[in-house]
Amino acid sequence: MLLNLLLLSLLPLASPFLLPPPPPSLPTALRALVDPLLSVPFPASLPLWSAEVTEGNMFRPAGTYLCASSPSHSVAALNPQTLAFVPGGGLGFVLEEVASSASAGITCVSELVPGSPAAATGIEPGDCLTSISCGGRAVSLEALGYDATIEALTGLIGGLSAPAELTVTASRLQRTPMVNVTLLSPFDPPQTLSMPAGSNLRRTLLVRGFKLNDALAERFDSGGTGDCGAEGTCATCAVSVQRGMELLSPAGLQEQQIFQNNPRWRMACKVVVGHGGKEGELVVRLSPRQS
Repeated sequence: MLLNLLLLSLLPLASPFLLPPPPPSLPTALRALVDPLLSVPFPASLPLWSAEVTEGNMFRPAGTYLCASSPSHSVAALNPQTLAFVPGGGLGFVLEEVASSASAGITCVSELVPGSPAAATGIEPGDCLTSISCGGRAVSLEALGYDATIEALTGLIGGLSAPAELTVTASRLQRTPMVNVTLLSPFDPPQTLSMPAGSNLRRTLLVRGFKLNDALAERFDSGGTGDCGAEGTCATCAVSVQRGMELLSPAGLQEQQIFQNNPRWRMACKVVVGHGGKEGELVVRLSPRQS
């Protein structure tokens, strides 16, 4: 279930954890697990936030989680940050509610108070706080509305009477890296399409209506012709990479053996486009034996 987005300007600076505390000693820099070049800046990120209820799987338990409202964007986790909390001070996050319902919401960081522990981190406006912990006690902040976020934060740090270290985690919206792929064919004029990084070349081309079976190719395992069904035992989906080899996943040993006399050839079924989140221009020739 996706939450509808409603932009609200709720910035009550009177909350105790929003006030600037004494400067922390030796703040730890936050290292994002995302490419800064792909990060969506604030406030453009606000309408792209959403949340969904999941039934749970092997990767995460049932619950409500932050997600992107657009398929061309995704949510990436940032490394945890340790902040120094001093009673009577605050963390320095100014929060803004983006969406809210009876059971969940979305609350983003809209500003960082200068000189505060928050300002010394890599957390940026537009990010969403997802958890806070102290002394072995952790509180989830993910997919909470403004009031629920205030309550959760106050419940954790409101009773602290001595300086303490807090660990804060956050998520950031990033656009999905794309690869522009130009297809050269002996039968059709060149065509260009965009593929999200991480796409399998064969599967993506087949879904978009391109035929890859090369009638002149011989099966690597049996000497016949046909289609092995993406098992990498034939060469019927071979393509010749004219430009952008660095954008593809490395070839495995079997693929190297099959194409030892054609180092620019790759099996489309084994190729991941935009390997490692890379972007760029890729030019491939379909059915290279017939070119």
